[in-house]
Amino acid sequence: MFARLINHRGLIIGITIVAAAFQMSCGPEKPKDLTLTGTLQSARGVLAGYKLNCITLTKPTYSGTATADTDGKVSVVFAAAKVPVGCFVLNASDVQVASVFFTSSTESATSQTIKFDGTTDVGTIAVNETRGTAAATVAAATSKNPAELDCPIGVWTQTVGVNSDCPVATVPPTVDATIWVGKNAAGAYVVSMAWSTYKQTTCGLSAFAPTGEVAYANNVLSWNTRIGAYTSSVSAEIASDCSKMTLTVTQNGCGTCGGLTDLATTCTGTNAGAAACVSNTFLNFTRK
Repeated sequence: MFARLINHRGLIIGITIVAAAFQMSCGPEKPKDLTLTGTLQSARGVLAGYKLNCITLTKPTYSGTATADTDGKVSVVFAAAKVPVGCFVLNASDVQVASVFFTSSTESATSQTIKFDGTTDVGTIAVNETRGTAAATVAAATSKNPAELDCPIGVWTQTVGVNSDCPVATVPPTVDATIWVGKNAAGAYVVSMAWSTYKQTTCGLSAFAPTGEVAYANNVLSWNTRIGAYTSSVSAEIASDCSKMTLTVTQNGCGTCGGLTDLATTCTGTNAGAAACVSNTFLNFTRK
């Protein structure tokens, strides 16, 4: 009986070791489920039939999507408790129309990336399709990139110039840019390009969604977007060690777009109406 007890313990120890080794080989533990609820609404009323798509900044990524009911209410359930999350609003045709910016009431900070502990109701998600933004105020803390992410997933930031369209006491404000990169459940890349200030009737935060698929090949993300009245081609070249991003934006059908350091929307000069502007290239984006 004593010998059998030793064998029985040995079997348990062996199973424990195998299980631990299996968990290590599978990477980080999958997050627990998060239920995220809210109401999609714009100036014209509730957005029934629109969708909220949320994606984790984790390795691997997890995502969830829910369709707004007749009252605009959504409830997204996915593996995202206590990890960084970003959300996007899609219209009834599954076209991305807005990036959600969360304002933390506890931090007085606004970010596209947030972290929720568990079931959370974010209340009204105010969608502005003209600016490509959606706003929600939450008590949760904003979040940065975790240490381990597959390249090019993450939040890339850089100060890219000024905007003379939006002067403050005659001084053009600095423009901070954010490129948010994630991956949805289908394995497709989801991106958002945001300028901290951009003039669309009034000046303010604006985000520009892809107008089609996002490609990633040879360390380059590429997509098309719409900036003001013009379609733009965007390419984001990633360094081989994923330490830097070089962003190139070419506005088509515009002319001279203010040069490399001025992001004003006005197209002026003898080239106005030409096939394409000189491409604006912005260096040294980093993941933070």
